[in-house]
Amino acid sequence: MTLHAPLSAATGKQTADAGVYLVVDRLHVRLGGSPVLRGVSWEVSRGEFVVVIGPNGSGKTTLLRALAGLIKASAGRIVIDGVDASGLSARERARSVAYLPQSSSSGYSFTAFEVALMGRYPSLGRFQLETQGDREIAYRALERTEAAQFADRRIGELSGGERQRVLMARTLAQQPQLLLLDEPTSNLDLRHQLSLMALVRGEVANGLAAVAVLHDLSLAARFADRLVLLKEGAVMADGSPGSVLTPANLRAAFEVDATVSPDPLTGRPRVNLTGPADAGGAGMDEMPGGTVHLICGAGSGRFLMQTLVSAGYEVTVGQLGEGDTDREAADHLGVRYVAVSPFSPVGEEEIQAHDALVAAADLVIVCDMPVGPNNFSNLEAAAGAGRLILVEDRPFVERDYTGGRAGGIYEDLAAHGVRLSAKDVLAGVSGFFKGGES
Repeated sequence: MTLHAPLSAATGKQTADAGVYLVVDRLHVRLGGSPVLRGVSWEVSRGEFVVVIGPNGSGKTTLLRALAGLIKASAGRIVIDGVDASGLSARERARSVAYLPQSSSSGYSFTAFEVALMGRYPSLGRFQLETQGDREIAYRALERTEAAQFADRRIGELSGGERQRVLMARTLAQQPQLLLLDEPTSNLDLRHQLSLMALVRGEVANGLAAVAVLHDLSLAARFADRLVLLKEGAVMADGSPGSVLTPANLRAAFEVDATVSPDPLTGRPRVNLTGPADAGGAGMDEMPGGTVHLICGAGSGRFLMQTLVSAGYEVTVGQLGEGDTDREAADHLGVRYVAVSPFSPVGEEEIQAHDALVAAADLVIVCDMPVGPNNFSNLEAAAGAGRLILVEDRPFVERDYTGGRAGGIYEDLAAHGVRLSAKDVLAGVSGFFKGGES
């Protein structure tokens, strides 16, 4: 018998010997008389990749534009490599800081190579022409972004994704110490999204500091050392991906319900959206929490499991065999369950472990699952519940594969529990935890 414990998410960590390269100190920015950034403070070290996330209008792009020197701060300081950035000229800043905006025309009459070569201009003297070395740097940047094949084509002839790779090449050609990237994966297909993010990680591994704005939270968590969550122009959370991407933070910042589970390949947090915070979960933000135990199988508890976890409940699950989709959901969510062998009778040890989970729960829910000889004891365990909900969208007789043997047990359970349809279960759970009524 195996009682599976919650999985812990891997988190990124800052390079141990990295020195602070960028300091944002109580930064305020007003646009059109309205405050956009409100006292933002944080630091970025050499060898660190920080991703800024947040809902639309939270100030992400304004922050990057202020760091790039394109917007003046109304208060506060930006310090780059120990120097107050307010005293730097545009050319001086561009020698150490490269900025990739969300969109840029970049001169549609220029070739891709000429656009990449523009990245060398901050390093040239006032009347100095680019050298062969500069041209080699620009071409190498195109190769690294898989855009060298477009070198002789005019950028206006390229697709959005192809242009984005050329603009990234221009950014790399600057050979900066700090990369500022505003939605760098926009317009890119999946392969090139991964390639570009891996490219940034490689630059960071070589000692650069990088700050990016991303909307894809799972992609951000996969590649970032640290996340900074903005809401209404202020820092709401700052830390490792695992500490920032929590259901509570996502609900408060983005007004969505979500589950966060370790990615099975990378171990990094993966965000699964379950819906808007005000849809399908009325009152969930007011739920006081508690332990809910699900008796399920064959996918009957998957959605409910995700929703309850995102609402902040401690969730446990009964007996689940290998290959069951509910077991896969439990693994992804880090939910405890009793592992049993598929298509085999359940042993006494597994039965006792399940009984213990039922006894420890504040509320037990029997999902709309089929019952056969091999999971019959799963249903029997519900008899030990203090409070019980039975999810019933189909008559039990249609799900009874025991020749009627399970029918009597189910009716006994219904006598001291409540039958609810799937759409009414969340309201039933909310009612129980608010008023102690099942």
